Amino acid sequence: MVDGDSILDVGASDRSLGDKITARYPSITYKTMDIDKTRTHDYYSLDDVSESFNMIILSEVIEHLEFADGISMLGRLFELLKRGGRIIVSTPNLHHPNRYWWDTDHKTPYRYDVLGAALLSAGFTVDRIFRTYNDQIFRRFIRMYIALHLHRYLDIDFAKSIIAVASKR
Repeated sequence: MVDGDSILDVGASDRSLGDKITARYPSITYKTMDIDKTRTHDYYSLDDVSESFNMIILSEVIEHLEFADGISMLGRLFELLKRGGRIIVSTPNLHHPNRYWWDTDHKTPYRYDVLGAALLSAGFTVDRIFRTYNDQIFRRFIRMYIALHLHRYLDIDFAKSIIAVASKR
């Protein structure tokens, strides 16, 4: 990030991510969009957003929408992103034993390939897709080295989320 860059945090909830970003980069413009009108946000609908951004963050939101609505949202976010800008999308890992199914508000599961394809269909170039995994050292050792083959056979992955980084070229 450089001076003058702008970020749109979609589904910003309590805006705590913005506090962390602006503490490190005070010259960044941080704006939020969330449908929760009990909290203060810059926008409550993507239709109201009329400016463009260098970065858009969509953290743990897309799985709460029907598939067609998620694709439509990505298309709208593509329009709001400046050329050369990036979008970061995270979603619960469908292959984690309970991460996706833990929340009854989830409507659409996204696997790695489906999330990448959704971003490509919206016009983005997918730069990277990551898994987020953190655990106690002993459990991590067991899962990564001893039970690895069983996990592959059962299609289990203990990474809690997947994160895709894409850009508008």
